[in-house]
Amino acid sequence: MDRIRLRYASIVNYISLLYRVLIALGFLVIVSRKLSIAEFGLWGIILSLVMIVSSAVRLWGFWVQRYYSRGLRESANIGLILCALYAIPATIIFIALGYFEKLILGWGFEYILYSIPLLVLTIFNSYNSMVAGISKPELIGYGSFIYESLRIISAYIFIIYLNLGLLGAILAFEISLAVNVVYSYVVLYLGNVYSLKRILFSVKMIAEWFKAFYVPLLNMILTFLRSGVRAYASWITTSEIPVAYLNIGFSSHTPLMRMSDVIAPILYARVLRKPSGSDVEEMLRIYIVMSGFLVATFLSLSRVIALIYNPIYVDAHVIIPLISIYALVYGLTNIYGTIIRGVEQVDKEGITSHRRLLSSYLFKTLLIQVLAILSAYILSLILVRVFVWDNYLLEAIMIALSLLIPLIIILPYFYIVAVKMVPHRIPVYEVFSTTISALIVSLYYNLFGASSITTHSFWAAIMLLVPHLVIAIILYIAVMFALSSWFRSLVRAGLKTIGLTK
Repeated sequence: MDRIRLRYASIVNYISLLYRVLIALGFLVIVSRKLSIAEFGLWGIILSLVMIVSSAVRLWGFWVQRYYSRGLRESANIGLILCALYAIPATIIFIALGYFEKLILGWGFEYILYSIPLLVLTIFNSYNSMVAGISKPELIGYGSFIYESLRIISAYIFIIYLNLGLLGAILAFEISLAVNVVYSYVVLYLGNVYSLKRILFSVKMIAEWFKAFYVPLLNMILTFLRSGVRAYASWITTSEIPVAYLNIGFSSHTPLMRMSDVIAPILYARVLRKPSGSDVEEMLRIYIVMSGFLVATFLSLSRVIALIYNPIYVDAHVIIPLISIYALVYGLTNIYGTIIRGVEQVDKEGITSHRRLLSSYLFKTLLIQVLAILSAYILSLILVRVFVWDNYLLEAIMIALSLLIPLIIILPYFYIVAVKMVPHRIPVYEVFSTTISALIVSLYYNLFGASSITTHSFWAAIMLLVPHLVIAIILYIAVMFALSSWFRSLVRAGLKTIGLTK
């Protein structure tokens, strides 16, 4: 659709991302300080299991995105019905995995049962996000505002005021996600994305999707494996404690990971319709520039961030830089993979040849990404079981390192193929400007005491840190504004979009 505007959707979603960073920090502080290490670890495992089981949505959501973008609007309705049908077997699988987790840890099965509504809501939320990505990408940002605001309010009520502990954390997720799912559905329905006037169910279309099931199956496995890291960590370490350490790193990397997840659907929608090197360069600039500040902050303030979460996790601060770099490389790989799959035309006239599909980049890029994450699992198993034993922090570090190495290896291949399919240039000047700006921010943190905050009091640490963050943001924007003409035009476009300038 022509109405999908790269800059507008990206600005809205990035503002929501920054808001999400601040609110998520508050939520995680509540959870990490009010739950025991074991409960905090189980909380991460539950989230991982929810994402594992809900990843099956990719089986049909993958084709819905491509079919809807090419004019088959009824595909959105059909995918939504499939989500409803999947909810029952998903619940059974989730309970079975939860019981398996209970056999490993010796406790926690009741909390997994309490999380069944969270699983069902996540299935619908994941699907709504996939549909919004190719129809109304700014909806992802608006939904995040609602979700994060309600989540921290609910967390305060259930965890602090009612003192419900881990159950309170689960309820906070479920209530905020339920409101977000309803909001997203209503907006998509009113926007005529979902419509009762179009076909609700088509055996023929579903049969066509599942005839080539192996392509979205790879996509599902990829999501499954990426989401399942913390559950897998509990299996190979037979403990929830390394997962608690990983929670600190994964919670900090979420903004970076979300940045690429925000950009990829917007770019996918454009590339599916009309591939353009200028669109690719524009999105790379946005990703690089908007990631620069976050990377500088996470690398320079990792110890302070861990301290703010909870002083007992301060030694886990070394995981934050590793996971941040992993998230940055993941983002670039995700963007290039999106370009390649969006340009691939093998299914434009329907799925006519399995041989052509198997030899296409649609299949090959997903296969490479799955093999990369599988190798990360194998590497982490070797490092944890052979070289590390009963050192929970070191086990968590090895798992984080194992995730990073395979992605660094495959990134050059994705870049080469993406350039071949959609000729474009790396935005060198924005890379240079971002690097200089990030270095200045890092220098500021270290010279003016932000990186050496040591108080264990949350509010005292926040009162010391917030002024530094404000100054660092101003510094970053000022240097970028001075060095990059593109950034100046982006700022002007953003101000005009929100009505502050004409």
